[in-house]
Amino acid sequence: MRSATRRQGLRPRCTGLVCCVLAACATGLAGETESAGKDLGPDEKALAALIEEAVPSPWSTAASLRAATGYRDNVQLSSVNPVAAAFLSGGGDFMLNRLPLDGTGVSIFASADYTHFLGAPQTDPESLALARAEVKRDLGAGWTGGLAGQYVFMNQVFDVSATEAELSTVTAKGSTLTLTPSAAVSLGRNWKLEATLDGSRQLFSAPLDDYWELGPNVKLAKTLAAGSDCSLGYRFTRRWYDDRAPLDADGLELPGNLEFDLHELEFRSKFAWGAQRRWSSQLRLGLRWTEDNGGGYFDNLRPLVGVRAGYRAERWKVWAEVRGYGYDYSIQRSDGPESAFRRKTDLDVTVRGEYRLWRKLVAFAQYDRESAFDNAPSADYDANTVTAGVELEL
Repeated sequence: MRSATRRQGLRPRCTGLVCCVLAACATGLAGETESAGKDLGPDEKALAALIEEAVPSPWSTAASLRAATGYRDNVQLSSVNPVAAAFLSGGGDFMLNRLPLDGTGVSIFASADYTHFLGAPQTDPESLALARAEVKRDLGAGWTGGLAGQYVFMNQVFDVSATEAELSTVTAKGSTLTLTPSAAVSLGRNWKLEATLDGSRQLFSAPLDDYWELGPNVKLAKTLAAGSDCSLGYRFTRRWYDDRAPLDADGLELPGNLEFDLHELEFRSKFAWGAQRRWSSQLRLGLRWTEDNGGGYFDNLRPLVGVRAGYRAERWKVWAEVRGYGYDYSIQRSDGPESAFRRKTDLDVTVRGEYRLWRKLVAFAQYDRESAFDNAPSADYDANTVTAGVELEL
């Protein structure tokens, strides 16, 4: 009995040891099999096939579908006579990842959502689609190189009063193409320095103008513990509009095409804490300065504060987030030459809860509030959205 018991206890260890040996030999033997497959005997081919089956694939996929219904009390983000409507929405996500077992990692993500408003014929449906692919390569000595490409399509009501001469909201319909090469180096003691060069092309339907963007982004990050980190980054962006004219200090058009220089400094932190790290919190602080190439009409300083907190249990989780943006203009007036300088504040609030009904089926409910406070006439608005739905993991 003792002998049998000892054999049973050793069997899992021996099996694990065999798997480790097979995994360690897989790359070399698989490569030899490919290069000299015809020279292998039947036993060697069988062993190679066994190794190939024993080593797990570095590729993994995940996908989900969702459907929801809800109500929005200000569909067009209007400051006067808001239009309210119920809506139906549907969408899904897809992810494909490759573990960097040989030093090369790949990640592909795609997401799409469509929203149709009921009883509001003057309101167009909204849609948002995103596709992103990224490849990263371990270059040795702590260095990593990467290249990412992203495409975004949007057809949504959007507040453009921060960067447009007309203080209004419009239906922004267009696409964004972005290409981002990157390089990162490990500095030791969980410190990491990363630099990217972000280049993008924005293509919009009227009344918005198309433009190019290009600029570097440098970020210093530190991993504090499992699920906790912080970072400090600086980003510079130059924006060139295709046909839009710059403005003088009074808002009158000047010759040439409008350009923006944007300088942005941002701090981010994320912490996981409590029993089994069920609690999480995030903090985001930023400051951005915008300068135009005209008379400074669009020059502004924009502070940013964002706070998020959440809790997760075995079958449910809940989180809340508050984001505030402030725009202080140095030359633009709120209402004529003798009025005060324009000031604008955007405040967004999101509260979301999820409950797992079944192994792959999740029910969710979400509340969003979007507010704009502006000392310019007829530029304020509030919009409240309530959504409830289900998501199925495929």
